[in-house]
Amino acid sequence: MPKLAIALGLEDKMSDIIEELILKGQQLDAINFAYESGLQHKYPPVPLLKSYLKDAKKAAAL
Repeated sequence: MPKLAIALGLEDKMSDIIEELILKGQQLDAINFAYESGLQHKYPPVPLLKSYLKDAKKAAAL
């Protein structure tokens, strides 16, 4: 999917797409988009993975 977005000329919108994924709790997809678009320095995976684990623990506790 990230490669498709880049192929469609949306590389300037990738930061917005990644931010939206993070806000929606889709951290794993955000990590994938960040790496595919070369923005892993702006969106490092470790904090996103920690956030994902925190959300998963909350969901499991319900």
